[in-house]
Amino acid sequence: MEAVAAPAHNLPGGASRELTCSCIYSMCVALLVVVACLSVWTFLPRAPPPHSPPPPTSPPPRPRQPQPPPESPPPSPSPSPSPPPQFPPPPAPPRVPQPYSTLPPGLPQLLAAFETDGLLIHAVSAFGKDNDFGSRLHVAQSLHDVELDRDCGQHCIAFSLLHPTLPIQPYCPECPTLVFAANADLWSYVQCAAPTDSGTAYRSCCSCLWRRGDDPKWCPVRGLDRFDQGYCRAACTEDPTDELCHQLAAGCSHSVWNTRNREFGARACSDDAVRGGDCGLCSEPAWCDDDGQPTAYGNPITTPQQWMDRFMVHASNTQHHQCKFKRSQKSAFVATTHAAMARLKAHWRNGWGPEGGALPWNEVNMYSGPGDGGLQAALMRNLVGVMTMRRGRGDDDIRRIARRLAELGLEVPTFEMDIEGNPPFNSQLRSWRPQARISLERAPHRLRQTSGREMCDASRCTSLGSDCCAPLQLNEAATCALGFTPTRLNQSCYSFREGLYRCCSLT
Repeated sequence: MEAVAAPAHNLPGGASRELTCSCIYSMCVALLVVVACLSVWTFLPRAPPPHSPPPPTSPPPRPRQPQPPPESPPPSPSPSPSPPPQFPPPPAPPRVPQPYSTLPPGLPQLLAAFETDGLLIHAVSAFGKDNDFGSRLHVAQSLHDVELDRDCGQHCIAFSLLHPTLPIQPYCPECPTLVFAANADLWSYVQCAAPTDSGTAYRSCCSCLWRRGDDPKWCPVRGLDRFDQGYCRAACTEDPTDELCHQLAAGCSHSVWNTRNREFGARACSDDAVRGGDCGLCSEPAWCDDDGQPTAYGNPITTPQQWMDRFMVHASNTQHHQCKFKRSQKSAFVATTHAAMARLKAHWRNGWGPEGGALPWNEVNMYSGPGDGGLQAALMRNLVGVMTMRRGRGDDDIRRIARRLAELGLEVPTFEMDIEGNPPFNSQLRSWRPQARISLERAPHRLRQTSGREMCDASRCTSLGSDCCAPLQLNEAATCALGFTPTRLNQSCYSFREGLYRCCSLT
């Protein structure tokens, strides 16, 4: 039987108010409990909702086989948020593998070195001359005996840096050229660098390497020694490993063509002072920036614009008056060289001649001699090729060099490449675009390997899916990474005719 509550007006006096207060209190307590429960529920951990892929907007792709990660770097991540992947991605590969450790000798290795650190090139003397590189190589008993030409002083070797941002203009395109990876290992032997040819033969120990008697066209100070006017002996006698000794001998000092320059003020030297070993400019490196300290040029030269304002306004003296960069200033050296070459292109004037103006190749110098810290071994372990820069010329020389190096235990591939103009007497920068990176494989250079055996590697395929399948029916291009060349095999893949290809290179 259902109970029925009595009407409120039949309750005893005051009971109605008590019941009303009791109900209100109960409702408040219940409301607090509900709020507390809601708060606890809000902060409880919850499982994420299941991932639902977006509806397809294009036909499903053809099936793909799993492939190792590509050698080229992944694209930059999108700034907009995206759903998390179902599987963790593989570790991102380095931008370019270390050329001397992970790639076999050949075009891919050379291109990887060029893109990563640049290449140091050194032109060697051709066969048939007295004490030329080829003759010394022929009688060498080991790789340790293979010494490069000391072409800028008694203990000085000159290189040029090939870099993706700089024009490709060598000093001697007719000469067989040794090509080295300009990585941190080899760069640690660099003594100084200059944005344009710096006439180092007149800077090394303040001597005149190319002196012809007292002919002032070949040496401005009469009576100077061809190798050392005493400045290097003074720096090297006590300690042949001394940094200053190596820097002066490698041509990092001031040129004897410039020691009388009025810009040096009281520090300028007379010919008698240079001859007598008393010229302070001959006893110190010509640094652009000596770690913020004042130099013979005054305040440090720290920007490309400062360098151009100082040394390219009077272009007739750029070669001998310019300052030098330390090995620790490689980035500043490259940036300044790029700016200087862009200015040279805009105000083109072939600088070779008695006026000694700006030239379109840079110069990097090393010290070779007692206490050099193992330069010869460093050169051999970073040698990535022998090259001719005149297609069809010098092929016999570079093949003979490579063959002899192989007999001594070092397999080195050979290459050929084209350059603009006819350096050094008729250089050109017409095709060089300062705003674009250089590709050695495309015009005007068309770098090509000319020796070695063919090596094919499926992991170098960079077509869609990186599976070496690029169907002609889908107009898909066959592409390869790191200097490998695609070759179609006229075979089907994934039911598409003439889609399969391979990536090969000479090693």
